Amino acid sequence: MVRFFLCIFFSFLFYSSLSQTVRVGLRENSYAQLICQTNNKNIKLIKKDFIHQYCLGSAIEHSIFPETHGYQYIRLYCFYKNKLSNCETAIAPYIGGTYNGMFWNSGLMASISYSIANRLNLWGIVNPFYDSGLKKTFAYRCGGDIRLFRLVYLTLQYGTIPEYRDLESRYRMGFKVKDGDLMVNPEISFKMPWNTRNIRMLVSFTYDINNKTDEKNRNI
Repeated sequence: MVRFFLCIFFSFLFYSSLSQTVRVGLRENSYAQLICQTNNKNIKLIKKDFIHQYCLGSAIEHSIFPETHGYQYIRLYCFYKNKLSNCETAIAPYIGGTYNGMFWNSGLMASISYSIANRLNLWGIVNPFYDSGLKKTFAYRCGGDIRLFRLVYLTLQYGTIPEYRDLESRYRMGFKVKDGDLMVNPEISFKMPWNTRNIRMLVSFTYDINNKTDEKNRNI
């Protein structure tokens, strides 16, 4: 299974790296990211403003904080995104593990989002997965982004997708700032009932270092 996934991953990586977008980033303070993604492919439908877009790509994440080399965690993704008018869906199988083999996991991220009047974006993610140590098999997250200003969104969400490894039911609140190729997303994560000992400060960002997509067809 691992060899099969690696063949798929490197096929996606080769194809998408020959195309238009290379993205670097940080996820939730802890994981450095490198993402390669194709340009959007546009299919015009009956209505002039009703456009079908899709793209595919691959990504690699690597932990940045563990003290010793053996506990570093690496994860490989392949993904496919599809956008039809205001509705976007995505699917991303992945596999990951620590260098010393203490644990490994694999799963699938499937998401859907819907934009309303370019002011409100509602979304949800389901994450069936397998962890060699925890044996947990399902997590989810849902939320919304509310546009406050031209570049600034208020983000609200709730879910059980692990921020580290184990499942937790946590709320998040923060801001998302998008300016061209840069996106920054600072958040606070907490449990209910409110307890300051359970608060985490999370920061994520992405930056497109080789985006050849024009503004009209910017990557979904």
